[in-house]
Amino acid sequence: MTTQRQGVAAITVLVVLAVLAIVLSVVTLQMVSQRRFLHQRERQLQADNLARAGIEFAAARLLASGAAFTDERTDWQPDGRVRIQVTKSKGETFTVTVEATVAGENELPVRRDLTREFHRIDKAGVVRLELIRTPAQ
Repeated sequence: MTTQRQGVAAITVLVVLAVLAIVLSVVTLQMVSQRRFLHQRERQLQADNLARAGIEFAAARLLASGAAFTDERTDWQPDGRVRIQVTKSKGETFTVTVEATVAGENELPVRRDLTREFHRIDKAGVVRLELIRTPAQ
């Protein structure tokens, strides 16, 4: 093999290796980006579920006592916090407001708010809740 051919072969190998390095770098960046996106989406879903759990918790307490209350829970999820506020509007109508926050270490918190309005009905010792309205979230 002549030295000119060896030089062309070496340059060809270097170009192929450079292209391969660029392709692998792009693939790696895409994977890291997708991983971050999925982690953020997971935290959003956790906040959604915590907010729904707060509504269910408030509904259970309303069925049991029928009194307005405020509660904060941090024991439902390691990085989560749920603030529940139940206010009595008129008669046996209650507004339930829930603020759920999921915040990891060195991450911006994800927050979800839900509001529901219930009417508490007690007929002959049988208590039930009727959902009055569900505002658009």
